[in-house]
Amino acid sequence: IGADSGPICDFVGSLARGVPAEKALAHLPVPASTKKFVLGTLRTCRAGTLEVAASFLLGREDLTPAMFREIITELESCGTSCASFRLYLDRHVQLDEEQHRPMAIKLLRSLCGDDPRKWREAKEIARRALGARRELWNGVVEAMGTR
Repeated sequence: IGADSGPICDFVGSLARGVPAEKALAHLPVPASTKKFVLGTLRTCRAGTLEVAASFLLGREDLTPAMFREIITELESCGTSCASFRLYLDRHVQLDEEQHRPMAIKLLRSLCGDDPRKWREAKEIARRALGARRELWNGVVEAMGTR
């Protein structure tokens, strides 16, 4: 769709060379909210199992399909040619709905069981994950408005 893939290629290349994520992101021309989101996601990946499960199920897998469908609709309504991107997003939606989400629900249920304390913790983790995603997209919208 014509997006500049240079910053992500630079970031991935830096990580492959062993550069810490914070340093690899520091010089990239991306919104501060994006950098914060990436670093938060990487921290979550290193967290405990309950935090990872709750964050990714309730803060990602549950909302990604609808978000990706909306992105496709908006791009197509603007006349943006995005066949390859659409294929990627459609496949992502299919995997999330048919595999990732059901497996994540099963995992979270097994981790929390009948323990109300664990469910409260999962809810708080989800709230933080959703807040981080909201900050990400607000920052993206803000950056788009200043171009």
